[in-house]
Amino acid sequence: MARRLLLPRLSAESREESFVAGLALLGMDADWSASILDVLLEGEPAQREGLRDALRFSGRPGLEPRLLAAFERASAFARAALLDVLVARGHPPPVNLGMLVSEGTPELACAALRAARHFPAHVDQALVRQALRSELPSVRDVAQEVGLVLGLPEAWSAYEQAIARPTESWRLAAVVWALGTSGEELAPLLKGLDDPGRRRDALWALGFSGRREGAEALLPWLRDNALGPLAGEAFAAITGLPVAQGYSVPSDEDTEGDLPVPDAVRIEAWWKTARGRFNPAERYLSGVPWSPERLVELLDHGSMRRRPVLALELAIRTGGRCQLDTGLLVAQQLREVANLRGDLGRVPAGPFRELMRGGTSSSAAPRAERMIRRESRAPASSGLVVTGTGMVSAIGHGAVESCAALRARIVRPRPLPFSILRRDAPGEVVPTGHPLRGLLDGFTGMARLLKLGAFALEDLLQSTGLSASDAAFFRQTALLLCLSPTRRDDFDFQDELIVEKLPSRLLAHCGLSLPMQNVSVLHAGHAAGLLALHQVSQHLQERRFQRAVVLGVDSLVDADSLQWLADRRRLKTPESPMGLMPGEAAVAVLVESHAEAARRGATLLGSLAAVGVARMEGDVRRGVESGRALARVIRQVWPEGSSLVGDIYCDVNGEHARALEWGSAQALLQETHPVAGAHIHAPAECLGDTGAAGGLISMCASLQGFARGYAHGEQALVWSSSDSGEFAAARLSRA
Repeated sequence: MARRLLLPRLSAESREESFVAGLALLGMDADWSASILDVLLEGEPAQREGLRDALRFSGRPGLEPRLLAAFERASAFARAALLDVLVARGHPPPVNLGMLVSEGTPELACAALRAARHFPAHVDQALVRQALRSELPSVRDVAQEVGLVLGLPEAWSAYEQAIARPTESWRLAAVVWALGTSGEELAPLLKGLDDPGRRRDALWALGFSGRREGAEALLPWLRDNALGPLAGEAFAAITGLPVAQGYSVPSDEDTEGDLPVPDAVRIEAWWKTARGRFNPAERYLSGVPWSPERLVELLDHGSMRRRPVLALELAIRTGGRCQLDTGLLVAQQLREVANLRGDLGRVPAGPFRELMRGGTSSSAAPRAERMIRRESRAPASSGLVVTGTGMVSAIGHGAVESCAALRARIVRPRPLPFSILRRDAPGEVVPTGHPLRGLLDGFTGMARLLKLGAFALEDLLQSTGLSASDAAFFRQTALLLCLSPTRRDDFDFQDELIVEKLPSRLLAHCGLSLPMQNVSVLHAGHAAGLLALHQVSQHLQERRFQRAVVLGVDSLVDADSLQWLADRRRLKTPESPMGLMPGEAAVAVLVESHAEAARRGATLLGSLAAVGVARMEGDVRRGVESGRALARVIRQVWPEGSSLVGDIYCDVNGEHARALEWGSAQALLQETHPVAGAHIHAPAECLGDTGAAGGLISMCASLQGFARGYAHGEQALVWSSSDSGEFAAARLSRA
């Protein structure tokens, strides 16, 4: 049947026939995807659109490799269709979207911009801003919509300009204006009612305003023969009046969307008695005051015509965190709505202009971030707790084992496969480091980082009893990936390559059901882990997420890093005893609010009392001056007169500059803080310099001290400083 009936219909003249044939073939046991893709690549526009939708709707597993291979050889028109399919299936775009936006056809540019809603790290926001000024209305319209989801102020400004003048894009601008402004700003929509060319669009948009003033503006149009049904639908969308049930009149004429013809007399009489129940300052969804729950309820069983607009509102208000594709099959949509209902979190209700934050929302991840704040810290009583850790290091293949080995001062140094020419005599010296043995043999570059990160995440999942496939849990979980900048002078684009490739590969390798838009990447070196904790404390207090995993991954034992360190004479050798020993490690830490941890009965390892961050410009390693900056950030989290700190975990690594920095900080702190009474720990003595994983290793060690009873008190301090000038500190308390 497939060969005789369905395969020929893939090339049918109508989009619908191609769609049905493609969807039927994808549902069979035999794999016909190659034939479908051949027609999509070479067929006419109608065939391409039908097969695109068939691939989007199909739940057939294992299509991604074929889709990616087809993308490589596809024309721009076919690439647009394949990109829509990949995004609908949750697969990251195979290329940087910026190239497609700036160099592709209008169709491909629009597809790339639509993909940016779900994978913002794959496009430079400057290109989205550029697309907002495109001469092509189709590109401009998509860019404006995507810009709102990404939180770009320029996108809202574009709507402010569009609503003021009649253009072919006015309908979309009117709808967004209705969704995202206050009740005092309906004037452009009311003015649109006076323009015959915009009247239909104004009626449609007013229904989304949810305002009493909007409902009253709709009443006169209930009597219009042509526009009465549309006005009745909009009136019901605000007030909840069931027009089809007793408030309509019989009609033999076809109406838009088969809408009922409203009985204007009865509706006006009802409004006279019901008007007082509607607060003019309130926004209503079908008669109920606006709330995120009501919004999702209408996405579940509201009008099919109106659901795409409501889904857009939810995406904008959540910064892309909660998105629903209303073009999928109903069964798929219902599953997604059920997930949204349980994972809403905090959804702001204010005007859209207040949500535009220049694209800095955490939900627009993954992003490469360089933290450059001068000084700031989380509130002293943040209410955040640590409920899980995972680690892999040279002295242990788990957090518990690694921290126990640290306490026992176990070391496993070994010569590294690298040599340095002696400076004062002929010959070479071989540096010593702390590489992992066995687990990473044969892996280099990004693959090595991937394996390290995966081991830490798997240890975290195993120790907490969490399932990687728990989509409901991880949909409300942020992942902050902490790395070091590239240690190679002639390969400065590697950071961008890692941001583009590593997060998606890491999630796929672990089978982690965490949305890509929940991922952020921080290239901040040693201080990255504590900087990420500072960011997490803000996200959780603002209820952007319910919890976060902070993952620090670094390796200084690869050939590029060793050469970079050797060129700067930073390696410890027999002739340079004041240097670092390279190491490698990965650490994962699960952080959430105390209330959320209590709700799900999680084990508490410790609490995050405070996190402070600061930055110095220019060359940071300047002895007393950098020590003064470190002392300031420690004072942020350990104010004078607060509880004693029993343990201090330091980011010293054998280099003279770091020792001078810490010594200067101690000298400045000793008059006001009992530093001398604390037990000082330097994990690098056992692990070597572990770069971006170092701060989180110290944090895990202090938490294990609390959990195992060998901590020297109820509080511990951890600090880190990066080569690029960032300083960070955290104070931890026993749970």
